[in-house]
Amino acid sequence: MKEGDEMAITIVETAGENTEHDMSAEIILQREVVRKTCQSVIDVMKNGLPEEAHTVEVFEYILQESGSMLRNAPLKL
Repeated sequence: MKEGDEMAITIVETAGENTEHDMSAEIILQREVVRKTCQSVIDVMKNGLPEEAHTVEVFEYILQESGSMLRNAPLKL
């Protein structure tokens, strides 16, 4: 995949659904995996921030800043 190409992400409800795709350009995630990951992110923010910062606005700001950081940092797998 070249820089700037967008990878498609397919969310499936359960494992075993018909997922015949070109795996080089697509990631398939089960909805439950996405839900658990989102909950983990929320838990980390709750644990890392003082209670008075537990607001939707603060969490959204942190997620937005995290997205900017992700786009500007190389990911090493």
